[in-house]
Order: sequence, then structure tokens, then C-alpha cells
Amino acid sequence: MSKNKSFSRVSLIALAAVTMLTVRPSFAHATATTAQLQAEINELQAQINALSNQQSAVTAQVSDNAIAVKKLGSSKPKVGNWGAVSKGNVLPDFVSDDGKSSFKIIGRLQGDLTMRQVPGASPKNGPAASLNGKGTSLNESFRRVRLGIEGQYDKYWIYKLQYDFLGTAPADGITDAYFGYHRKYGKVGNEFLVGNQFVAFGQHTPSNYSTFMENSLDTSAFRPGRQLGVSGREFSKYWNVWYSLTDGRNAAGSGSGTLALSGQIGVNLINTGNVVVHLGNSFLYNRFGGGASPGTSFKTVPEAHFYGADLISTPPLSDVRSNFVYSPSLVVKYGPASFRANYYMENSMDHSNTGMALAVEQAQAKFSGWAVQGDYILTGETRPFSDKNGAFVGIKPLHPVTDGGWGAFQVAARVDSANLNDVHHGVRGGRETNVTIALNWFPTSYTRVDLDYIKVLKIVGGAYDGYDPSIVAARMQFVF
Repeated sequence: MSKNKSFSRVSLIALAAVTMLTVRPSFAHATATTAQLQAEINELQAQINALSNQQSAVTAQVSDNAIAVKKLGSSKPKVGNWGAVSKGNVLPDFVSDDGKSSFKIIGRLQGDLTMRQVPGASPKNGPAASLNGKGTSLNESFRRVRLGIEGQYDKYWIYKLQYDFLGTAPADGITDAYFGYHRKYGKVGNEFLVGNQFVAFGQHTPSNYSTFMENSLDTSAFRPGRQLGVSGREFSKYWNVWYSLTDGRNAAGSGSGTLALSGQIGVNLINTGNVVVHLGNSFLYNRFGGGASPGTSFKTVPEAHFYGADLISTPPLSDVRSNFVYSPSLVVKYGPASFRANYYMENSMDHSNTGMALAVEQAQAKFSGWAVQGDYILTGETRPFSDKNGAFVGIKPLHPVTDGGWGAFQVAARVDSANLNDVHHGVRGGRETNVTIALNWFPTSYTRVDLDYIKVLKIVGGAYDGYDPSIVAARMQFVF
């Protein structure tokens, strides 16, 4: 019995030993397999991370390429360091890469057709006019043919050169020819110009922006043309100041000026996008030269450039050596409606009266003029107002014909007058008052068709005393 128990114990010990020997190699193998799997997992994870990094790099490259393609599609062709940039005009502006310098080609083409009643051949007052001899004449011609360039250099330097091919001589064709400096300090703009330019007097609305085909009688009689000199401006949303010192050439009338000092100040009582109320005043002092043709004279033609006769004009005022003119003005805009009024008072300094026992007023020939006008844009546009110039600029149609629309339509009326009579001083140049009705069509912002009807009321005094012609004028305009 004991032997059996002893055998059983030995058997159990032997079985346990065999089992241990059998299981241990399997456990060791399992441990080795787990480590290998972990290593493979780590290697796979490294590969996944590498692929993820590659995917991120590819995504970033795709994004960069998309941005580059977008920029390439929106950019304009470059010529050297300059690019052509469209700003909605016929021709593009050419802008440097840094945006500090630019230039553009500018031009203006205006063709007129005028049907007018002209003085007859039988004189009433000398060789001037016959009230019973009016004839009708039809004339067509170009009013302006201009080409030029304007731009800026290094952000602050500006320049403009423009030539009108209708000038009677090469030098006469030069209109604007100046360079200058402009900069804005806070909310105040500044500009200083040197060269051939308009003098700082009266409201200067460029001919391509003017409501009517020609200036009013008072403006054409008393406001000078471009002159050579210097000028400066300061302006903000609520005020503007303009001043100039020029050589006096192209003075109003026919005087040969030697000096012109002028200035203008304006205040915008209201200046919002839809409503403007502007008050202004300007002054002009002219010093006339002597020589073989001293003094000056004043004249004006009806509001048709090709009328062919100055219906009012003074005789030569040979003793006049200087004059002073001032001109208050009012501009109002309310939505598509606008209104403008201005007045001119001219005082001629007649030095032949020096030393005579006369009042100062009696020693001066005084002439005057005024104009009142209003317009309404039927298609709903509003006229932009220039803070810099204190005047309106061009109309941009909301629905131009290039987009399938009808463009913009404007109706306007004006009453204006110029008085060149000074009986006390012995001058009878005549007084003229005109009534003008206009219809303007703007197919695009750069094309325009005008139709004006001008009725000259009976002239008072002068060579055309009692004369009252009618004029119909049309214009086609293209600007770039």
C-alpha cells in the first residue's frame, strides 16, 4: 500500500516535470511573437505618420497652387514693372508694381451741329445787324479734339500734358501742361501746381462734365482761360481754398495781361452722398500791359461756339490798366436734382480819370453778369460732387447701354445774362439775356449726346440792339 502511494507521488512529480518542460518553450515562443508584433505595429505607425505628413504637405502645396492660380487669373498682363489696370474707363491705367506710380492716356472728341439765325446783310447800327434780315445757317464742326497724358510719380508727384489739335497755332493747342505735388494730411487734401493751368477763379467744370454745351454769358465774358503760373489748393469734406498767381495771358476780354492774382473759397454747409449745399466766392485781379495795344475790352458770344458773332462787346478800353472781378456762387444738390447760381461784378480801373474830381465809382467802368440753372436726371442717378473743386463732375449711368440698359437722361434749363453797358462811363457794349433748354443722353460714362435750344432775348444797347435770334445746337462726345 505504501509502495503504491510512493509510486503515485513519483508519477505526479514526473508528470509535472514533463509538463513544465513542454509549456516553457511555448511560453517563450509566445513572448517572442508579441515583441515582434509590437515592433511591426510601431513600424506601421511610423509609416502612417510619414504618409500623414506627406498628405499634409501635398494639401498645403495644392492650396498654394490654387491661390497662385487665382492671382494669376485676376492679374493683368505686365510690361516690365508696370501693369495695365482697368478702372471702368475706355483705356486702362498703367500702374507700377508698388502702386506708387501710374499714368493714363486721356482724350476728348466733341463734334457739334449748329442751326442758327444770323444777322442779315442790311445794317441797322452801322455794319452790324438787320432785324428784318435774319437768315438761317447750318454749321457742323469739331469743338474739341484733345489728346494727352496724366499720372503720378512716387505717390505724391503729379503731372498732366494735353494738346488740342484745333489750336490755330502749335502753341495755342496746349491746354493743360503742369506738374505738381499733392498729399493728404489727416482729412485735409493739399495740391500745388506749376505750369499752364486754370486760374483760381469761378467754378471750373470741365467741358465734358458741363450741363450745357457752352458756358453761360457771364462766365465767358469775365472768367479768364488757362494761364502760366503757380496755384495751390487745400480742401476737405466741408471747405475748399484755391489760389493762384499767373502771367495774365488769356485774360477775359482781349487784354494782354501781365499779372493775375486770384483766389476762391467755398464752404459745404451740407455734404452727404445725396444732399449738398455749397457757398463760394472768388476774386480776380488783372494787371494789363501797355505797349501798342494797351487796355482791354469785353465781349461774349451766345451759348453756341460756332455762332460767328459777338452780340455784345465793348469798344477798346485803351485807358484801362487793371480790373477787379468777384463772383459769389451757390450750388445745391438733392438726389437727382441740382441747382446752381452765380454772379459776376467787374470793375475796370480807368487811369485816364486819375486826378479828376470824380468819385472812385465814377472812375471805374462796371460790368456784371449772372446765371441761374437747374437740372434733373430722369433715370435716378445723382451727380457726384467734387470736394476739391467745389463743383459737379460727370454722370455715370446706372444702366449703361453696354449692359443692356438705356443709359442716363438729364433735362436742364438756364437763364443767364451779361451787361456790358456802363452809360455813366460812356460804354455801350450791350446787355444780353438768354434762356436755354437742354436734353442730355449718357449712353455710357464715356459717351454723351447733347441737344440745346437757346433763345436770345432782345439785346439792349450795342451794335445788335433789339436783335433776338434762336439757336439749336447738338453735340456728340467721346472721352477716354
